[in-house]
Amino acid sequence: MTEALIVACPACNTLNRAPRDKLAAGGGKCGQCGSPLFAGHPVALSAQSFESHAAKSDIPLLVDFWAPWCGPCKAMAPQFEQAASQLEPKVRFAKVNTDEEQQLAGRFGIQGIPTMILFQRGREVARQSGLMNAAGIERWVELAGSQRRSGEQILNLEVSLDDAIKIAGKDPATEMEVVYYQGKRLSTPQDLANTQKAPGFRREDEKVIDVESTTERREWKRVNKRVTTARQLKDQVVAARAKFYEAKIPRGAGGKENIGIVEYGTNLAPGFDRARIESDLKHFLNYDAISKQYLDKLIVRFIDKTGVQDELVIPVPGGASP
Repeated sequence: MTEALIVACPACNTLNRAPRDKLAAGGGKCGQCGSPLFAGHPVALSAQSFESHAAKSDIPLLVDFWAPWCGPCKAMAPQFEQAASQLEPKVRFAKVNTDEEQQLAGRFGIQGIPTMILFQRGREVARQSGLMNAAGIERWVELAGSQRRSGEQILNLEVSLDDAIKIAGKDPATEMEVVYYQGKRLSTPQDLANTQKAPGFRREDEKVIDVESTTERREWKRVNKRVTTARQLKDQVVAARAKFYEAKIPRGAGGKENIGIVEYGTNLAPGFDRARIESDLKHFLNYDAISKQYLDKLIVRFIDKTGVQDELVIPVPGGASP
């Protein structure tokens, strides 16, 4: 029996139970009003209808937060529409007018528009600000979707999709969740299957690198707890370079840089200004033998005391320059 999904009607917001294969074939109508469940066009959402589509539906929801006076928003509107025609019913496309729905804009901290947010069961899993064309929107959703092996995995996503999109824009060969086993990259599903069936296979030696392009590998660490000491500051760097170490991928392997990224957000105590962060972490990297062997570069991101996102790029001694 085919799996049934809960889908909100774009016309009346009634929740419907529809077979997955019927939706995939472009069918499915609302049992309440008879409207098609998907028509390849974004649906306008209000504070009243938002929850039905974002939190109660099984379909991932991509929302474009916009305003009528915004030039880039107007320019992106036909691109968003085109992407919807290509990706629905895998993803529901919707628009929120931030002038009319200020409560929703405030709830999700919308500071610049256009801003797209991808939701799964009411939880934000990815965000992208700025004008994008249809191909870029589709690629961004594709990168997010490649992580969605299950609902829980996409909700726990640690990879920075904004970065992945930027890298993919320059390097179409960019991949996410690249599997290594004891220092060897498993490039195909068959490679992975053969390795897992081989005598002596050890599951704990199978490691997944967040993002890999033709020139670099990236591992992210998002900090979710308050950092109040120098020890806690450095511990996050240890976590960011741990995967390279565990996967036995030394820096420069295969002619690629190993880049660790730590995103502290607003979790740094007031005493950690830019100068102190840079000083403490440079001192740590100068003496940490594992970082010197497995990390080419460290990127640190944080929100400063004025509320502005800042970034430090710190080359590991002996590694590549930023």
